[in-house]
Amino acid sequence: DIFAEASVKILNNLKITKLLFGSELNDISILTSLAKKQLNKSFDRDLKKYLDEGINYPTALNKALGYKVDTPNDLLAISYIKPIIKNGFNIEPVSIQRTNGYHDNALYDDIVSASNIRNRIANHEDIERYIPEGNILPINYDLYFNLLKHKIITEDNLEKYLTVDEGLDNRLKKVINE
Repeated sequence: DIFAEASVKILNNLKITKLLFGSELNDISILTSLAKKQLNKSFDRDLKKYLDEGINYPTALNKALGYKVDTPNDLLAISYIKPIIKNGFNIEPVSIQRTNGYHDNALYDDIVSASNIRNRIANHEDIERYIPEGNILPINYDLYFNLLKHKIITEDNLEKYLTVDEGLDNRLKKVINE
């Protein structure tokens, strides 16, 4: 969630108006509804209750949501939508139906996974035919890490972010400079 929230804030500062992402569910209204539910204080209380009962995180998450979300892209989609709603950003979330595996490195005509595209970028291969025209920004991972590092160092309470449990915030702050 920290990564998604930071990404959305950066994209908002870049004045984007649409955020496209892959989703197996491919239903913006349901994804938005689930994001809104996670922003509700009762969600945190319910999630904590299930975790305290010894239920694993994915199952507790689904129980607290009242909806089964178990694919990485749908979970990431919700993580993108939450800061848009929370901050009132003028960004329209747009879902693209996932048709292949999450990290699939095989080619299916002109459809490839994001992992496949990242691998091709790392290998200095042309990716133009695999992405919608005008829909890619070059990613400088060193710069992005420095932005994330700044957020970790300057944020007073990292525990407010989903999955940053007690102790993890201190560990992040301790090792971020290493």
